[in-house]
Amino acid sequence: MKRLSIVVTMILLFSAMVTFAQETTVTHYDRYWSELIKTDIEQIKKFTDLSALTSEQRIKISDMCYTDVFLHSDDTANIAMAVRWLSIIVDNRYPFDPDALDTYACLLYKAGKKEDALAVERKYLKWCSDNKARGTDIRTQHVALTIEKMTNGEKIWLEKEFQ
Repeated sequence: MKRLSIVVTMILLFSAMVTFAQETTVTHYDRYWSELIKTDIEQIKKFTDLSALTSEQRIKISDMCYTDVFLHSDDTANIAMAVRWLSIIVDNRYPFDPDALDTYACLLYKAGKKEDALAVERKYLKWCSDNKARGTDIRTQHVALTIEKMTNGEKIWLEKEFQ
């Protein structure tokens, strides 16, 4: 009986430690997003010609806009700036970059430009359909779900599947 009591106590203690660690990590991490976003924006502002980016720079900017701004910012100025950057990247140099298209559509949607967002997301869906040989089944499912949620007016940036 004593052995069972010790095991139960250890399980409860471990569970409490895991819960504490999860809550502490989330709270600690979340409070620094605004600082991270500000730093990333300052770095991107150093690029004078966004239409002449290297592939690595384009990916970094697209990722930052999605992760920092789309998922973690409600600041309308940040959202507008990210929309402008992705517009330059998608419209001028990389019109069929699927990740940039998706990020651009999501940012347009968060900025309140639902019809524009849906048009870009449908362009992304067409790219997925045209490139099935590249293993885009998961992308196709994701973009179809995104279109459905955008059409229904859902706040997709709050959902775990988009994070």
